[in-house]
Amino acid sequence: MISKSYNVIKLQGKFSKRKKPSKGLTVSELKALRDITKGIISSGTVIVRQIASSLHENISLDKVCERFYRNLKNDKLSDVISENIMKSNCSKATDDTYFIVDDSDIIKPSSHKIEGLARVRDGSTGKRLNDLHLSNITSLTDNGNYYSILPICSQLYSNIIEEDTSRNMLEDRIIDITIHSNNKGTYVFDRGYDSRKLITLLSNNGNNYILRSTGRRSLIVDEVEKPFIDVAKTIKRKHKFETTKNKIFMCGVKKVKIRTNPHKIKNPDTVETTLVVARHGKKGGLFYLLCNLNTKDLTDYEIIEKALRGYRYRWKIEEFHRHIKQEFNWENIQLMSYVGLKNLNTILMVAVDIIYSAIKHIDELLYLYPEFGNFKEQTYKYVYYKLSRVIKHIFSN
Repeated sequence: MISKSYNVIKLQGKFSKRKKPSKGLTVSELKALRDITKGIISSGTVIVRQIASSLHENISLDKVCERFYRNLKNDKLSDVISENIMKSNCSKATDDTYFIVDDSDIIKPSSHKIEGLARVRDGSTGKRLNDLHLSNITSLTDNGNYYSILPICSQLYSNIIEEDTSRNMLEDRIIDITIHSNNKGTYVFDRGYDSRKLITLLSNNGNNYILRSTGRRSLIVDEVEKPFIDVAKTIKRKHKFETTKNKIFMCGVKKVKIRTNPHKIKNPDTVETTLVVARHGKKGGLFYLLCNLNTKDLTDYEIIEKALRGYRYRWKIEEFHRHIKQEFNWENIQLMSYVGLKNLNTILMVAVDIIYSAIKHIDELLYLYPEFGNFKEQTYKYVYYKLSRVIKHIFSN
């Protein structure tokens, strides 16, 4: 019979030997990375002093914090760790993996001295708030009994400091992921990403993608460019798609082309894509998905099924971000330095990666920690709240 103490030692040993984020780091940088990561997991926070306090080191708390602050000023640390995490997690991608792009924000309404804060409009309240932008890409693979979710990259971004635009940085990351994953998986985007430049990049890469369109751009059908809505109205929604929650969507499919030139010209360059038009029930609003799914061997219904299921996985990533914000108080991050903020955000992703990778030990953890509840009752639900508390308990010992 395996004891809990044995399990703690084993998992902590695996943690200390992890090489995923370590390539290219000095010994002192690697020690700081491991200590800060362990402190984030143990304390459940991204506040440096609380992270340091949770380690119970034999030197003064101020000296531990000083060491952390010194390492967090390293302007290359985030790039090195992010590249290592991306390479490792992309190598696990399969043809059934979804790379879900989902931007979010860190809102700091009462902060004024944090470097890089920009005033932005909150869409839900209409108020202008202090904000740091987060560009996130997360992978999801449905393994049957649970979803394997791994962070691919999380870039903290300030539009008043960075020279490059956030969209250009996103396109660079897509190229990196394409290389590191051997062009496996499907990219999923919500509304607002249907630019000609991005669609051209995805098409030229040969990427699979599912992209929700705003329905505002023109489409080319039979070599004639027409308004998006006019094309959508011609598509008969004769296919019925039913979700696991008994929601019924009536859907239709049509092959279309998109002009890649910024302005209308004769004989424009184009890329081909598939337009899926869907409506929930008889009274729901129409929504539109542009997709490339290597559709040569797929029927119209199979295209619809794959597009809608893939797009719905985006909600799991919404839960992923909600979990991080709740479990680690993501928005309480307090460093004044922009470089420090970027580094600490990246190290938080290392901690999240450890927790989410532990899903492969779920059966062992079920057996050893029944007090945290039956994970298997949560099949196809979000088990990671419980899992993160188990890992926190293990690393707090």
